[in-house]
Amino acid sequence: MSHLVFFIATLIALAISVSVITTALKGVTYAINERMSAAAQQASTIIKIVEGYPADTNDYIITYVKNLGSVPLDVNGFDVFVNGSYVGGCDTISCVDETNNGILSPNELMEVNIPYTLSIGTYRIRVVAENGVYSDFEVIVG
Repeated sequence: MSHLVFFIATLIALAISVSVITTALKGVTYAINERMSAAAQQASTIIKIVEGYPADTNDYIITYVKNLGSVPLDVNGFDVFVNGSYVGGCDTISCVDETNNGILSPNELMEVNIPYTLSIGTYRIRVVAENGVYSDFEVIVG
């Protein structure tokens, strides 16, 4: 009789262990698939700042960013840096794509007006897409 109780207890413990391990493996599999999907999107994303210059009033920098990749990008997902300092995201500064629909489609340009007080010098501009892909450009004033 005691062997039967131990046998049933072992079966219950085994069933619980299999259930926990299965749940954990599903979570790991989901995380791996999400990471692979993000990596694939990042590999398909190529952006380039194709032009940049100071505005006539020297209180902002005008840049043009082109989507050279194969995936459309949300305009509001871009962040802008000048000389390593965060200036703002395209949800707070003026970023306008050619079709003005909020999506930077492949081969489309986006105008980014970066508010920044300029003096004589070199300014390093970095525009970063929401998945971490970025482009750098130097603007020389003076």
